[in-house]
Amino acid sequence: MMIEKENLQRILELNKQIDDEINSIVKKDFSGLYDDNINIIQNINLKMEEDFNIIKYPINNNELGGFVYKTDNNLFCFINSHQPRNFQNFVLIHEYYHMSHHDNLEKNKIDTVLLNEEESINLIERKANYYASLMLLDSLRENYNKFIKDRKFTLEDTICYLIDLYKVPKKTILIRLYELECITFDELYDNFNNNIENLQNRFNKLGLDTSILEPSNVVKFDDIDKEFKKARESGAMLESFLDQNESYYRELLKSLEVKFKNGQR
Repeated sequence: MMIEKENLQRILELNKQIDDEINSIVKKDFSGLYDDNINIIQNINLKMEEDFNIIKYPINNNELGGFVYKTDNNLFCFINSHQPRNFQNFVLIHEYYHMSHHDNLEKNKIDTVLLNEEESINLIERKANYYASLMLLDSLRENYNKFIKDRKFTLEDTICYLIDLYKVPKKTILIRLYELECITFDELYDNFNNNIENLQNRFNKLGLDTSILEPSNVVKFDDIDKEFKKARESGAMLESFLDQNESYYRELLKSLEVKFKNGQR
């Protein structure tokens, strides 16, 4: 389903409005997180696993990308692993922005990432999306030129190579290419569809690995299990306290799973 042209224009307008604010945050974060030996996605994933509770679980809901959930003492980040891997990467960085820079997260309220036009023009969500775009697409203009100018590839093939290189969604790349004045608005709009089958076919023709366009269906609750096991083995906390809190976390995870299993918000 194609996005309305007016909504695409609205996204671009909002990105301009928030550019100074988000660029300032990105420069600070990127300098602290950049590592020659680890890509930015892996580095932020490691940082989030150290600072927050990360849950990955496949839910058959095509709109749900993930959500943040805040309790009295903890922040949970949920990633829907039923989504394509490149979109999971984007959601991870989107949620990192919320968890690190959004001070007004409400307790016991689920803050979701959804694939719909209404969410894409919400200002708070747009800031997180723009942050993710800037964090993930460093040196995009230079790499675009290597494909489109140096090698004379078509725009369609270049987009595939850029998805393969950056491991992020097609739409994210297209919007940023327009903002960098690499493509026209017509080129942006005409290519702004999300037909996975066509994209996979083009990847296959180019000899690119299509797994980035496919779900991972990862199930990850391990970190919470490890923490409770470690506390029990070390005797750092009373058994009664651990029993109570372990039960609380399992009930919380169960309730979140039930809430989204059937596509509910």
